[in-house]
Amino acid sequence: MTDPADGLVVLAMYPFDSVRDALDRLWPLIRQHLGFGPDALAWDVDLQSSWQRPDLLLGQTCGWPLVSQLGESVEVIGVFDAAVPEARDGTYRSVLVSSSPAPLDVQLANADLRLAVNNDDSLSGYVSLRTVCAQHGRRVDAPIFTGAHLASVRSIASAQADLASVDAVSWALICQSEPDLVEGLHVVGHGPRVPCLPLICAAGSISPDGRPLADQLRHAVAAACREPAATDLLTSMLARGFVAKSAADYAPLRRLAGAV
Repeated sequence: MTDPADGLVVLAMYPFDSVRDALDRLWPLIRQHLGFGPDALAWDVDLQSSWQRPDLLLGQTCGWPLVSQLGESVEVIGVFDAAVPEARDGTYRSVLVSSSPAPLDVQLANADLRLAVNNDDSLSGYVSLRTVCAQHGRRVDAPIFTGAHLASVRSIASAQADLASVDAVSWALICQSEPDLVEGLHVVGHGPRVPCLPLICAAGSISPDGRPLADQLRHAVAAACREPAATDLLTSMLARGFVAKSAADYAPLRRLAGAV
């Protein structure tokens, strides 16, 4: 990659003001431990294209694009350990949200059930939903594509759809930021346990001292998250801290492809 000091840092997977503010303040702590990097996070770049940029110093992606598209173009650093129900050790489960409190198996037995999906390369929104549906002998045919988890929740609240699979951190942030929207909605199930959103860097990147950048980043992010100044920032991000991971931790996701 280019000089890491000029590299790109993009951590925009959760588009909520509280998370953006926390990340803007966490990055200087990471940079302090890293010893190099840009002064600030980039927010005005295309998120998906950033994942394959050779100057990507630190980014965050979804688990499904990681295993289905990015291949050997990136290295996995680890995850922010989600502090939401059903999450542990850097893993979590999507939530199945409905306007009806009826049991999930009852809802999935309804042939007219309208399923909302954020997009077709989302682990928590699409692959998880298809995996759960397959376990109940149902296919996900002609879902309503909404473009975002928040939009999926809005489609349920407005009765445009009946059931959606939503990233658990996104759901918790939506509950915090828009309590009126989620009033009357129900979590009726969960998707499979999967690793949280992976932090990544461009594959083969070397730090200024000649060491692998991925190793340097793991140390820097972990150390920053242990700083007392990071405590409130992590709380705003709904994270407990940092858990180191590698691409091998995401390889089992390919077994979910049988339901896709």
